[in-house]
Amino acid sequence: MKILLSMLIFWVPSTLVLGAGNDNRIEADGVWHDYTAEIVPAYPQRGQPFFLELRTFRFDLTAAKVRLRAGTTVQTLDLTWDRSEGQGEFDVWKVSLPGWDHDFVYYHFQLFDGTAYGTFSRAGFAGADPNGGEFYRNLTALGRFELGATVDGDGTVFRVWCPSVERAQVILNPELANPTYVEMESVQNDWQVRVAGIGQGQSYRFRFYRNGGWLVRNDPRAKRLERNLAYCLVQRSDFPWTDTDWVPPALEDCIISEAHVGTFSGRGDGATGHPASYRDLVDRHVAHLLESGINVLQLMPLQEFPGELSWGYNPAFLFAPESAYGTPDDFKYLVNQCHRAGIAVWLDVVLNHFDGPNLAGNLGDFNGEEIYFYPQGNDYRDTGYGPRPDYGRVEVRDMLVDSMRFFMEEYHIDGFRLDHTNLIKVNGEGWQLLREIAQMRDRVNPRVVLSIEQWPNEEAILRPVKWGGAGMDSQWSDIFHDNCRAALNQLAFGDPSMQSIADALNHFGYSARQMINFIESHDESRESPQF
Repeated sequence: MKILLSMLIFWVPSTLVLGAGNDNRIEADGVWHDYTAEIVPAYPQRGQPFFLELRTFRFDLTAAKVRLRAGTTVQTLDLTWDRSEGQGEFDVWKVSLPGWDHDFVYYHFQLFDGTAYGTFSRAGFAGADPNGGEFYRNLTALGRFELGATVDGDGTVFRVWCPSVERAQVILNPELANPTYVEMESVQNDWQVRVAGIGQGQSYRFRFYRNGGWLVRNDPRAKRLERNLAYCLVQRSDFPWTDTDWVPPALEDCIISEAHVGTFSGRGDGATGHPASYRDLVDRHVAHLLESGINVLQLMPLQEFPGELSWGYNPAFLFAPESAYGTPDDFKYLVNQCHRAGIAVWLDVVLNHFDGPNLAGNLGDFNGEEIYFYPQGNDYRDTGYGPRPDYGRVEVRDMLVDSMRFFMEEYHIDGFRLDHTNLIKVNGEGWQLLREIAQMRDRVNPRVVLSIEQWPNEEAILRPVKWGGAGMDSQWSDIFHDNCRAALNQLAFGDPSMQSIADALNHFGYSARQMINFIESHDESRESPQF
């Protein structure tokens, strides 16, 4: 299946944002602290001094403080405005912190603009002290490793977020009759352990003890899973990339072909397996893609889903590429070969719901409660497709944002299509998720494109975060699709509406760079992928 989408090449430059000025009002959209980058060193250890930075709109604050706590220890320190490091429209505030004799530290910022007071935490801006959702740093030796399983020399570090349980263990070789159980240590709500002598390909699961019984679960951040999701596999990153000099096309120059990995190959191209594989797609069709004139290959969702035949809009694990199509290295091979051929790779991602029927033993009821999803009875839980993630939990938002960062960094993905964002921005918490995705992208790789499926199209979701928007780059043009298909149907009777085509091209006030024009996609194709 090949679906061509075109983009016009007109671009209206953004208007420059000026500094806010001291006006007894804190501009919430201009406050930013990247707790993954604006800490030096990035992973301070227990007793080690470290630095924090805060960015705000130019001249907006008259003072700023940071309040730190660990157990009963609380300390409040002043930040200093660093006049030498102004970032255009932003000020930089800095503070040097003493070493903390604790395994962890929580902190939030206190902001002042004359008589105005507010706080900034992981939960966002508030007009009072935050009630939970503070920034957090694990100061232990294993705190420098991300959640999930990470190969470390001759061993592997396992870390998992699981609050309100009494014990946690890593199960090694869970597929065997007599697996090995390794006890984990708790640092607040994180559980962690380093296991020597294991690495790439090691099978594992987690189990948690609560209320007199054990709960066995897969790793929410597993980078690879066995094909029926029965257990996780440790995955090491050592693929020999050759795309160092790769530069993706500018957004206004993108011509996109949408493809479903599992059904793209076959029908005379020599591929015999079903579903087809990552290597089938790129090895047998990269020349055809180039001949068609496209420069972007947009893949339908391929984050691990149950079974082997699916469009991918029923995700179960967001950090693992679908195992029915091949290994993680096979997917990296696809991206690398596309880049060598001059083709960018975009990925369709589903963050508005998870696969409902297969939550048991996975993310559902993870610690005996629904910590990853809005609970049963909550108005936000049901989407009609599966349960909605709990965007109000910073740990859940972290997982969703980190999954996209992981595919950017680990798989060199050039862009994303966010599925059905109207199901994400159902409340302020979902809106915050979109903003955090945009802010992460801006920090990690500003060249990565964030496109969205937003029905109906709207301007606010494209507005930069610093202006109160969600910071997305472009949205699929519903009006272009509808008007063009209607005109084509009318053409059969000799009287198509040229005004409707002009309306579609004008986007009703949107700049052309903000809209992806398409006539056919997976939702409209008469020859859709078969399950």
